[in-house]
Amino acid sequence: MEKIKETLGAVLCALEKKKASLPPENPEDIIPKILEQKELPHAAFRGCRGGVLFISVDSTGWMFQLGMKKNELLEKARKVCPSAGIKDIRFSLSVKKAATRGKANGTSR
Repeated sequence: MEKIKETLGAVLCALEKKKASLPPENPEDIIPKILEQKELPHAAFRGCRGGVLFISVDSTGWMFQLGMKKNELLEKARKVCPSAGIKDIRFSLSVKKAATRGKANGTSR
């Protein structure tokens, strides 16, 4: 029983060290920090690769709205997650979200 206790302690200690070595910012956490409350239900984190933050939106209207604020959002993203090295933001239409939007109890309007 003592060996299990020691092993478990060593594993937990190693996990804490690994967690401490990771950057404190997570690119996925950027979206709620840079968007306004009314925009959050319409946008979702899609990925962050090569310095580009990819955000999917549920309609062309929201894509236009967020596109107009792109420079402002880019500046905010750089401030909240400097370790991600974000150089650009790209928006795409999420067909899945758009298809389910406006449907109540399984029927469309």
